[in-house]
Amino acid sequence: MAEKQLKMELLNEDEEDELKHQYGAIDASAASPVDHESAQRKVQTFGRVTSVSIDVSHAKEQAPKLPLYLDGKVKMVSDVDVVEETFSIRFHLHITMPITQEQWEEAKQDEEKKLKLLPSLNISNLVEGDDPVILCKGVKKIGDRYKVQAPYSHIFESHDYLARFKIDYSCKLFEPMELEKFPFDCQDLTIPIQCLDPNYELTRLEFQDTKGGTSSWFSIDRENLCLKDFAMSSKCLLEFRIQDPSKTKGRNEYSVFTIRLKLYRRLPFYFWNFYLVNGLLSASAITCFTFDCDQDGIGNRFAVLFTILLTLMAAKFTISDQVPKLSYNTALDIYIIGNFVFVILLTMCSSFFPLVLDKHDPDDNCESNEAAGAYDSVLFWGSIITWFVAHGVYCIYAIHSHRIERRKLKGNMHDLKAMGMEPQKPLKFLASVAAEQKQGLSTFRVHQ
Repeated sequence: MAEKQLKMELLNEDEEDELKHQYGAIDASAASPVDHESAQRKVQTFGRVTSVSIDVSHAKEQAPKLPLYLDGKVKMVSDVDVVEETFSIRFHLHITMPITQEQWEEAKQDEEKKLKLLPSLNISNLVEGDDPVILCKGVKKIGDRYKVQAPYSHIFESHDYLARFKIDYSCKLFEPMELEKFPFDCQDLTIPIQCLDPNYELTRLEFQDTKGGTSSWFSIDRENLCLKDFAMSSKCLLEFRIQDPSKTKGRNEYSVFTIRLKLYRRLPFYFWNFYLVNGLLSASAITCFTFDCDQDGIGNRFAVLFTILLTLMAAKFTISDQVPKLSYNTALDIYIIGNFVFVILLTMCSSFFPLVLDKHDPDDNCESNEAAGAYDSVLFWGSIITWFVAHGVYCIYAIHSHRIERRKLKGNMHDLKAMGMEPQKPLKFLASVAAEQKQGLSTFRVHQ
């Protein structure tokens, strides 16, 4: 049947029947379960169904996907570079895949042929790294040790063996940083692993013991984390999803497994070296009132204020070297700019003293000039109140930003929705497959 694609607006049942009669309805029972499920996913939206995309070319029967069972371990994370937006990682994956009797007979005497049985895997955000080391750990007949879940029970019909491979990765990956709330920010380090063979689907491996329990299928070695400014949360998200076919060149559904490591920034360094120093610098600007408001005293006030301004500018450039060039201001930028504006306003207000002093009397000062004395008193107390109020408002902003960022570490759907971080359409979380309590791992199945 020639490929046809029809997009129609569902307004009522009569118009739907008319369009189906005109273009021909597709018998859902003739398609495979995979196609039927795919068609249902195309119809479902977050609100009212407004459009349907019918692709007749997908009506032909497709073979069900074979599972690639995953388990693994993150061995080291280091060199998180906020400026370059990269990080280094070492991890390994164990992949257990079903093979047929013919495949095993052909490859059991040749190690290279064994490795060719494994489908190609790709890390989409790879910057640089060594070639992965792949080893065949053995081949065993399908038995009671491996728990084959119901969606993949069909592998018993044509596959007799399970081949197990180990892949070691050591690489540098790219990770866009979200720095709006820097230094209260929390970051995700993502490792997306894509299977380039559309006939396979990545899924988690479960070992079934005599008590009917399951072992931890993924772990993180937290003793080998060289994160410097960051610390790793006890939570880690593990996602399985099928890539949107419209975003692939061959219109294939590729399986993707994503590891999301949750990091939060250590605050003491930034508090003692930036917040405390800049806060004291801006507060020290008030000491300019120790000089009298005569002609000589005003010059001394300007000398103090401009010295503080230059020091704040140097601190701003120091911060700029620690973050990438951004089109927005971070939370720390807002604080430094606020201190800078405070000192600038104090300098501008001090420049009005010659207007209230008697220009004809060079010895005129705040004591002999009541207007100048009142102006100086209002400026002094106003600057103190302004400094405390501004820092109080920023403290409220910092606490709120810190709480918002920490919600990212929880990794459950309720908190993501509360943050407005609901996954982009057409992706949506359907259910949590498992939660490894000891490792702090949360596994999600993500569908198109």
